[in-house]
Amino acid sequence: MRWGDLPERAPHPHVSVIAFGSFARRETGTDSDIDVVVMRPMEIDEDDDARVTSIGTWRSAVRRISGNPVEILEVSAEEAASKLRGRSPVWTDIRRDGQVVYGLDIEALRGCSLLVAFDFFSAA
Repeated sequence: MRWGDLPERAPHPHVSVIAFGSFARRETGTDSDIDVVVMRPMEIDEDDDARVTSIGTWRSAVRRISGNPVEILEVSAEEAASKLRGRSPVWTDIRRDGQVVYGLDIEALRGCSLLVAFDFFSAA
């Protein structure tokens, strides 16, 4: 199983899952963590129990597959679109090095409205 397949099993679809940092740059060692940003649809609350559980399950599965700890930055698609257009060092790294694991790519996220992101998944 590839860890990019795991988000499809979530109770609520993610808009995008993007790896960034040393893992995305292929500069990891055995003690490196895997940094990932997970973008949820706006209509899904960040405290939704099923979503929180599925992200924890996904994190554990990726750790089993990779052998590395997983650090997750979780935001709504709306927050991500705004942050990807900003100058924060973390989001600059995500724009520069990010590797899409699942869902919309970085350029689509930067310029997309939420309706475009929702249309992407309702058509799937």
